[in-house]
Amino acid sequence: MKPLSLSAARRTLPLASARRKKLPLSAARRTLRAALADDTAGVHPLGHAWLRREVLPAIAALTHAALTHAMPTTTTATDTTDATLLAAAWTLVGEVYELVDAPRAAVAAYTRARRLAPHVAELRALRADAQAAAKRAPRNVVSESAELLAADRAKAALALLSSSRSARALLARARAHGALGDAAQVIATFAALRKTRGPLRLELADWFYLPDAAFESPAFWRALARLVPRLACGSVFVHANGARDAFDPARAPLSIRVARATWRRVIATQLQRCEQLSR
Repeated sequence: MKPLSLSAARRTLPLASARRKKLPLSAARRTLRAALADDTAGVHPLGHAWLRREVLPAIAALTHAALTHAMPTTTTATDTTDATLLAAAWTLVGEVYELVDAPRAAVAAYTRARRLAPHVAELRALRADAQAAAKRAPRNVVSESAELLAADRAKAALALLSSSRSARALLARARAHGALGDAAQVIATFAALRKTRGPLRLELADWFYLPDAAFESPAFWRALARLVPRLACGSVFVHANGARDAFDPARAPLSIRVARATWRRVIATQLQRCEQLSR
């Protein structure tokens, strides 16, 4: 690992939202090591609040330390270790952004990781894949809103989606409300989906931005239960314990009828759990 230079540290400054919370360096290192101890599939269900409140502030704390203490002629073992940790953390952030359909944000995260670890060949491949995904991605209000959410610009995403009434746009609006922590609006938006037509496909991003208050609300599960007849193959469900299910007949011998029956059972179980908690 090359030393973390002052110029490299400047180029790795995280998103503005990440700088709102200052952490002691020891706590920042513990946070990032804990996040990196699991793979992306394991940490992803912890959601947007986890990324914004824990991971990005920890990255910001280590980056600030690099800016404050890095010297052009001296490099300590701690500097090198922190550079390695920052590179791995930005790689994790890039992987999460890819999962929530924000490939341009993923490219930016991988670029930051590469500046800290230019010798890691895997980062070049990850960045190239994200760049290719960004080129393939359609430039419409839904895809653009995903990039805005990754940039912590949820209000701008809502403004962009304000005139769109399609089911995909409403799901994107629910994500934006979730990023703002507005569980009531998330639930109201899911309820409004009943007025749209056509199949619905729930993506990982729909769960990633779902606030805990919505996940624990019986009203959310009642709204989702009404949408089961329209759920398309490949729809994803994230359980309270972080496990994921994707009902896709192309990958498993599961008919859409069986998939929807499974959804009904899962949602009924979640609804019962939330109703018990709310008593």
